[in-house]
Amino acid sequence: MLASYDAGPPRVAYFEPVAVGDVLPDMPLFLRPEIYVPAPLEATYQTTWKGFPNVLKRLLEGPAETSPQM
Repeated sequence: MLASYDAGPPRVAYFEPVAVGDVLPDMPLFLRPEIYVPAPLEATYQTTWKGFPNVLKRLLEGPAETSPQM
């Protein structure tokens, strides 16, 4: 679950359900009541992952999947 909060008045919460493997949506990042900038979560994640050290990626991803032999 992703959440973004506007301190209002009135106070408002915006929720987005997500599951493992989903593309992350853009979410509002509130700077002041009713003033926000869009936070491009998926693009930010992908950019960060590209620059992440491969040795650490392997630790997080686990062993590579292998195809069953036919």
